[in-house]
Amino acid sequence: TVWSSPKEYWKILEIQAKRELPIVIFNYPLEHTRIGCIIPDTRSAAYRTANYLISLGHTRIAYVGPKNRTSAERYQGV
Repeated sequence: TVWSSPKEYWKILEIQAKRELPIVIFNYPLEHTRIGCIIPDTRSAAYRTANYLISLGHTRIAYVGPKNRTSAERYQGV
């Protein structure tokens, strides 16, 4: 199951944890919890992607994305 915001899944996470089901959160660290979290290095990925495009001769590179933490990190990488 995928949820788009922590507000939507806190109660469900609590239920899953009580059932002792394995839980891993992607791209949203939860403090004060024992739930695993995978956080990609989006800044580095954007940097490597931009450099790859530059190595191919591209000079007009744009980043388009929503205004959120992940997008800000990607933009910093470009």
